Amino acid sequence: MEISISVTHDLATFIQRLSNIMKIAETTIGSTVAMSILPVIEEASPVDTGYFQSRWRPGLVGIDGGVSFGNDAPYARVLEEGLYPPPRPGGKTVAYRGRVYSSQAVGGILSPFVENESNINRITEMVYRSIMEFLGRA
Repeated sequence: MEISISVTHDLATFIQRLSNIMKIAETTIGSTVAMSILPVIEEASPVDTGYFQSRWRPGLVGIDGGVSFGNDAPYARVLEEGLYPPPRPGGKTVAYRGRVYSSQAVGGILSPFVENESNINRITEMVYRSIMEFLGRA
């Protein structure tokens, strides 16, 4: 009976430690990936004054949900979802897939990024490297 209790206690301690390590790994890996992707998203952002480009913030969702990015510029949704009024000749907007986008970000900013297979491959590689680096430090 004592062995069983001792094993149970040791197992519970091990599980708690493993859980703590996983939380640290999630934050570390998520932060690494987010900060690696952020400059790419900023670069893909249309620039007039630079305000929109400067307002991107990564938001860690966790291992299940990945990494999210938000932009609190008042017109961020218009840029991302193509909600401009119909384009005018010589204007700064273009019609694309039934919507009207900035000519500097046709299709939005995030959607084209995640639809690009090479970007997904880069993210996968970043996650893999981050995990391996973390495990080397663990």
